[in-house]
Amino acid sequence: VGLLPLRYRILYSLSTRSLQHTAHHTSFKNKIYQNMGGDGGVIASNRKYMRGAGTANHTADGGAKHQQQESSAKEVQQELMSVCYLTKAPLNFKTQQIVADPYGRLYNKEAAVEALLRRRSSATTAATTDELGSHIRGLKDLVTLHVELSSSNTSKPICPVTNVELNGVNPAVLLLSLPSSKRSSSNNNNNNNSNNSHHHQVVNVLAERSIKEMGKEALREEYGDGLDHTIRLAPPPSMMEGIKKKVQEQHDEEKAVKAATKSNNKKKRTIKSSAGDDDDEAAKKKKKKQKKLKQQQQQAAKAATTGRGNSVTTAARQRVQSAVQSNDVLSSLFATNSKTISEKERADNLFARS
Repeated sequence: VGLLPLRYRILYSLSTRSLQHTAHHTSFKNKIYQNMGGDGGVIASNRKYMRGAGTANHTADGGAKHQQQESSAKEVQQELMSVCYLTKAPLNFKTQQIVADPYGRLYNKEAAVEALLRRRSSATTAATTDELGSHIRGLKDLVTLHVELSSSNTSKPICPVTNVELNGVNPAVLLLSLPSSKRSSSNNNNNNNSNNSHHHQVVNVLAERSIKEMGKEALREEYGDGLDHTIRLAPPPSMMEGIKKKVQEQHDEEKAVKAATKSNNKKKRTIKSSAGDDDDEAAKKKKKKQKKLKQQQQQAAKAATTGRGNSVTTAARQRVQSAVQSNDVLSSLFATNSKTISEKERADNLFARS
């Protein structure tokens, strides 16, 4: 190299430095491929370094996972809306009576009633350990569903306002109270129609979106205050914790109201009993006074009767004595101090005439 002209030596030196720099850059670049660079740079081709890679909806693998999760959630919702929570048997909204509990879970009414009977006959009284749970205290906590059935598939419920199928994917709500006229109409229909007739009953199950789209005021005339007291049917597991808390608060409030009512009734009974005792005492005194007065009246009447009897006896006795005195025969019969006479004399005096 030293024998080369100066210009060649300069070119050789520059080329050597360039090769060294290229080798150093290649080594640094390989490190970046293996680990993220210290300067915060990232190689776009290594997708594992990208934020959210594999989970974001816009990525190919993330989109597939998200779709799979959505599909699984839909299947869960459809199952909750179409299967009895107790027996896991399919629900038939046309031929069976379906009821809902405060949590929005659906049951075949026959299975729920049998479970309540088993609870009552069981030696274990703890409701938290049975198959229904403590939130179902009795039949009063089970509300019967009256649904509109699809014309194409009469076993599938639909919303009477929007006509969407209530399959669990479309959230459905149960109206807990209806106007009095609607309730009476429903009762008449229940008496006149069989259990299989749902079209003539007042529907108390609507799609949640129908209330949001139409507004409560637009549906108020038909459904009344039922729009203000609803239960979300077949809620997803993510909502269950909040629903349980709300139901427990309602039960606690009912217990407090019941206890207050019982206390007030007890106070009223105590006051009434106290007033009743006073009234009873006054009534007893009055009754005793009347009894005493009656006894006095009876004694006076008896004395008067006795007096009249004595006067009559005295008069009769006087007449008898007068007759005896005027008649020797009678005198001999009733005389106490007369001498003793024989039987013959007494017989002779009996028929003797004065």
